[in-house]
Amino acid sequence: MSQSLVGQSTVRSLRVLTELRPEATAVVTYTLAGPSGSPVITAAPTTYVGDGYYATSLAGTQLTVAGIYHEQWDVSLAATPSRYDGWFLVREPFADAHTRLELRQATARLLGDWTEGLVGTADGTHLTDPARTVEPDDHWRGYWCHLWSGTARGQERRVVDHDGTAGTLTLAGSWNVPSAGDAYELHGRWTVATYNGALNQAIAEVAPQALLAVRDESLVCTATQTEYPLPAGLWTVAGVWTRDQTSAQADWIELIKSKQQYRVLPGRLLRVATPAANLRLRLLGQCYPGPLEADTAICDAPSQYVVYKAAALLAAQAGLTAPGDPGVPLAAQYHGLARALIPGQGPIANAERVE
Repeated sequence: MSQSLVGQSTVRSLRVLTELRPEATAVVTYTLAGPSGSPVITAAPTTYVGDGYYATSLAGTQLTVAGIYHEQWDVSLAATPSRYDGWFLVREPFADAHTRLELRQATARLLGDWTEGLVGTADGTHLTDPARTVEPDDHWRGYWCHLWSGTARGQERRVVDHDGTAGTLTLAGSWNVPSAGDAYELHGRWTVATYNGALNQAIAEVAPQALLAVRDESLVCTATQTEYPLPAGLWTVAGVWTRDQTSAQADWIELIKSKQQYRVLPGRLLRVATPAANLRLRLLGQCYPGPLEADTAICDAPSQYVVYKAAALLAAQAGLTAPGDPGVPLAAQYHGLARALIPGQGPIANAERVE
């Protein structure tokens, strides 16, 4: 599936062939629907650009929502009409690292299940936001309202009433009152906890192919102890060095595994053949990317993979279908995008597995 970025212009094209030869006389129109199924372009004429290709330009202002877009090409050739359907992904740009908050919101946007706002005023069971006056009464009834900034952040309540005239959301149950300017998000399909769980499941599934190189220098030998518990989270050990920590000029000396100078033992233990007092150990190895336990936690796994995989897991749970084609599971499309991004960073050659 081809991809574009939110807000970025792009060109879509279709090649028309007659008996494997480029066709220059077809009449081709283009229709595009957004992730929610709403029309973006309807039966627009295309331009013939040569070699059988018919093209249409899409402005960035037409691609403002992340998700999968459904395109339809209607071709009339010698009075014989035909139709071709396709899909392409419009995504947000990804950096190398994202917080849980950013990944959750990116996932929700892909699934068309994210709206944000700022608190204007609030009390124990109400939130008023002028931005909520543009929707009709009860538009947000049944949605989950989650505060993600301010001293009251982390609270989530179901919306039981929406006054579209005043922009007021009435909440099921009291909460610690947020302050003016605090940010909130609205979700209609899943709670924030469900989104966070899908992100962590995505991380867990890719973890064996997204191992992180780590260096640990927390262990210090004693004169008589030969076995030491390995640091938590370490999944492989690729090398061990020692250094006399009492000397600022001492160099790190590599221990040779083939000479039995160290061994990784069952029970997550490291055995050092010749320990000495004040001998610091340096371990080089790998660890799994960890789960995201807070909105500010940074994701160590590939961010784009995590978003697509989480979206696939949630879409499968809800039985969502691709926009414009109820016969195509939306989960299958996002699973395919995620698979293409599996990094393949497995264990380092000759590294020992920690068990």
